[in-house]
Amino acid sequence: MSDLPIYVSSSLALNFPRQKDIRRKSNKFEDILEQEYSQPQAISVPDDFDPAVPRLVFISQDGLGQIVISQINITLSINYPSECQTDRTEAKNHLLSKSHKLCELIEILEEVKLCYWGLTSVIRLGRDLDNSNIISQMGRLLQPVDNSTEINDISVKITRVVSEYFFSNVTWKNYRLWPNTDSGPQRLSNAEADESGIEILVDFNDRYKFNEDPEHFSKPDVVEKIIENSFNEIDRSIEKIRGL
Repeated sequence: MSDLPIYVSSSLALNFPRQKDIRRKSNKFEDILEQEYSQPQAISVPDDFDPAVPRLVFISQDGLGQIVISQINITLSINYPSECQTDRTEAKNHLLSKSHKLCELIEILEEVKLCYWGLTSVIRLGRDLDNSNIISQMGRLLQPVDNSTEINDISVKITRVVSEYFFSNVTWKNYRLWPNTDSGPQRLSNAEADESGIEILVDFNDRYKFNEDPEHFSKPDVVEKIIENSFNEIDRSIEKIRGL
C-alpha cells in the first residue's frame, strides 16, 4: 500500500483590524520582499470597498507561492517544492522560513493589534486502491455506514479546542486526480484517475482565544506554536489513517 504522505501546500494568514491605507505601504512591503518576490500587483478597487478583497499581490520568484495583502489580513500561500513534499522536517522548516517574512511585514503595521493567525495545510496519502475501496476504509470512521458501495465521496471533519487557546480543524476526505487537459470538459471516470487516496486538511489557528477573551490579541511569536501544533495534528492524522 503506497501511503507515503505528500505535503502539498500550506496557507498562513494573519488577521488584524481594518487598515484602509494599507495599499499606501506598498513600497515598504516591497523593500522587505524584493529578494524573493516579484514587484507587487496592485488591485484597483476603492479603499472603501470590501476589506477582504486583495489590494496587493506578491508572486514568489520560484513560482511556488504568493503573499496577498488585504485591508484585514496578510496571507502567505506556498506549494511545497519537490524536495519538501515527502520529508516532514524539510516541509516544516520551509514553512517556518517563509513565515519569518510575514513577521517582518507585520512591523510595517506598527502598533496595529493582531487578531489571530490561521494555518491551513493539505497533505495527501496515495493508496493502491480504487475509489470504492478507499470509501469503504473511510466509512469505518462513520460506522455504521449504509450502502457504502453507493457513496462516491466522503468527508469527515473534527474541530477541537486545544489548551483553551487554539482551534484544531481536521478534515479527512477521499480524493482523485486526473490527467490535465486543455481540450475542454473531461469525462472524469473513477477508473481513469491517475491517483486516488485520502487527503488531510488541517486548519489550526488561535481564533478560539480571540473569540473567548475580549482582552486578547495575538503576537508574532504565536506563529511558531501554530506551525508546531499543526504538524503534530498532521502526524496524528497520518497514524490514524494508516490504521484504517
